[in-house]
Amino acid sequence: MLPLFALGTYLLSSWLISLAPQRNTLIYEKSRAYNAHNLIFFTLPPLIIGLYFIGFRPFSSGGDTATYLSAFGRIGNPLTATEDARYGTEILFWPTQALLKNLFNERGWLVANYLVIASLTYIAYKKTLKDTKLSPLIFALVFTTFFAVYTGNAMRQVYSIPIGLLAFHYFYQKETKKFLIFSALATCFHWSAVIVFLYPAFARVPNKTKYYIALPVLAFVSSPLISIFMDTLASVTGFSWLIEKTNLYFKGDRISHIGAAWETTNFWLCITIYAGLLITNSIKSYEKISKYLLMILSLMFFFISNPDISERYMVWFIFSVPISVAIIISTIKIPAAAKNSVYSLLFLAMAILVFTRASAVETLGIVL
Repeated sequence: MLPLFALGTYLLSSWLISLAPQRNTLIYEKSRAYNAHNLIFFTLPPLIIGLYFIGFRPFSSGGDTATYLSAFGRIGNPLTATEDARYGTEILFWPTQALLKNLFNERGWLVANYLVIASLTYIAYKKTLKDTKLSPLIFALVFTTFFAVYTGNAMRQVYSIPIGLLAFHYFYQKETKKFLIFSALATCFHWSAVIVFLYPAFARVPNKTKYYIALPVLAFVSSPLISIFMDTLASVTGFSWLIEKTNLYFKGDRISHIGAAWETTNFWLCITIYAGLLITNSIKSYEKISKYLLMILSLMFFFISNPDISERYMVWFIFSVPISVAIIISTIKIPAAAKNSVYSLLFLAMAILVFTRASAVETLGIVL
């Protein structure tokens, strides 16, 4: 693969071209005059870098790539794909991949999956930002965050996250049927998306700062009860997949691959951004995304004693980082050109940190 610095140089030079003419226009806001310009020089570069690192990652990459490829080789008929794959019990992921298998070989499949996730992300951003000033073109920046590593290592879950955000959007639009359909779709791609059914409860939380502080604190204080809670929930519902996951994550000898959740950079990134939204009082102007983050952070804290599950919800939070950072920067009283520079530099720095960390290098087969 190409050296990382070559791709970093491409990203930086493209963004400099994008920023140059926009001294009075915010790059992360909707602008008809600069739409095509931003698409070419601001949106496409991180998309192309994501495609290179994720879609064209070596088959010998670490993490779950080899396992997914092996499962892909076993599937054929969409009706029996989940059983044939023997990797995950969700009922939609492998049947979908069986359809793709009719069109692509292994390399084409990895590329196609990346393009599907990118498309779902754009749709989710476009819907979520519909009634705001923010441009959906910032969606590509998710591939400069740790979400990129998950896209190459947790292929089932990354389908569920943008679909889950769409469900949240439809709930706020009072389109209940669509909310239920997209919630079910998200869960059928990955079990962790079952949390989308909690959206209505969190959406009804009063839009006041004290609640945005109190609920995560309450979740953290309640975290020692998580094993009892999950065991009770599994027993009451009787769902076989929930019983299986409870036994795996809470009763088995599974050892976390990340250590304690609070020792990770991503954990503190989420905390910092959440605090930034509260300090800038952005929750009043962006209630929909604020409620989404409230729910995700509360779940991160509730599952904090089980870092593997807590990390899964960190990725849901990180998925919204381009939106959250844009909201925070928009409240700072500095010239538009400075805001554009700060926004771009933050994501450039984040890309460097993500793609040079040991886990990403191993998972995506990166050559430094």
